[in-house]
Amino acid sequence: MKGEISRQQYLDALINILKDRCVRGEIELDEYERRLGFLLEEPVKERQRRLGGEE
Repeated sequence: MKGEISRQQYLDALINILKDRCVRGEIELDEYERRLGFLLEEPVKERQRRLGGEE
């Protein structure tokens, strides 16, 4: 659909915002890494679908 972005485009934008905040000193490196890990974690629904069941 017009005007929609993919999940990957959305994640890329969020990651860029986090990087910028870290570079400017708004958040510490450990906080950046924690948040990045959270963003990159596979969503539960996708993991369940991939594994063919529930957790």
